[in-house]
Amino acid sequence: MPDRIRGAENIVGTVIDGRSQQPLEDASISITRSPAGHRDIAALTDEEGHFAIRGVPRGHYTVKVQADGYGPLTAVVEAIPNPTKVVFLLYPFR
Repeated sequence: MPDRIRGAENIVGTVIDGRSQQPLEDASISITRSPAGHRDIAALTDEEGHFAIRGVPRGHYTVKVQADGYGPLTAVVEAIPNPTKVVFLLYPFR
C-alpha cells in the first residue's frame, strides 16, 4: 500500500438524476483549484453514480459536473481531512 501523501485529501461523492433520483453513470467531474497554475483533475462516475478524486491538497476547489442530456453544475467544495463527501443533482434538459 502506498504511503499517504502528507496533507492530501479525497473528494468522493455521487451524481444523481434530480428528477428520477437514479444514479448517473459516466458523468464527468473535474476540479480546479485557484490560484492559476494548479492542474485540473477529472474523474467519471461508475454504474452507481459514485466517483472519487484522491490525493488532492487541502483547500477549496471549483467542481464542474456534466453528463450527456443534462444541464451542467458548478459548485465549490472544500477538501478537508476525512473524505469530503458530496452529492450532485443534475437535471435533464427536458
